[in-house]
Amino acid sequence: VIGCKVDANPTLEERVATITLKCGDIPAVDITVTQKVANSDFVINIVGITPYSCTVNFAPIKHDGPYFYLVVNAEYFNNFKANKDFGPLYEEDLAWLEDLAEYKGVSLESYLSSNAQLYSTTAEPCYIVYQDLNPDSDYVAYCYGMDGQGVRTTDICYTEFSTAIIQSSDITFTLEVSDITTNSATIEVSPSNEDTYFWTYISEMDYAKYDDYNVMMTMINNIKNEVANGQDVFNIIHQGKSSQTPEQLWS
Repeated sequence: VIGCKVDANPTLEERVATITLKCGDIPAVDITVTQKVANSDFVINIVGITPYSCTVNFAPIKHDGPYFYLVVNAEYFNNFKANKDFGPLYEEDLAWLEDLAEYKGVSLESYLSSNAQLYSTTAEPCYIVYQDLNPDSDYVAYCYGMDGQGVRTTDICYTEFSTAIIQSSDITFTLEVSDITTNSATIEVSPSNEDTYFWTYISEMDYAKYDDYNVMMTMINNIKNEVANGQDVFNIIHQGKSSQTPEQLWS
């Protein structure tokens, strides 16, 4: 028995491939494999997975209207698997969306139509980048049809994935401070390899209040907050030599 595993077909047409089997002196045999269109309203593909981010392609296959999509922690999502229609999950989503719309002072329809990170007003496929994930963690990307009034119009489609494990680095640094004045300086960081890294500075007084672990976790949380507010993480971390003044660092 020969088997193979491939991603679901994200297109609206069948895909055909030819597999050639050969063993020793036995004549080669060509086998034609046809992959049907996915038997669901959507196909979800996860690409570009890193320890902290991924890109999700939500692609309507049989659904021809607007739809809602989200990535959540797998542990949270698994709480709703006992209900085959995921009714309680939809109710949680709707209550959350209504609260967000009320907080913004707009109708649900207006909130949905203006939030491309959660909702598509068309049946076109979309690519959504998620940059606030935790490393080596399990997540679920899911979506379903939803009209502007928040009414669910399809079954829920979902796929599970895990973020990458952080690979340790043997990177070391050389620091040089120059152009020192009473209230400024230029800080140059030279890494030993091309791995990405983050650096910042704090006052000696603040550093004395915490241990290294708490300083590191504070910086990581600051980065996550910046990303959550729309900052590109690659504008925060560095690769290769970096030279900045404190004013540039916090601009």
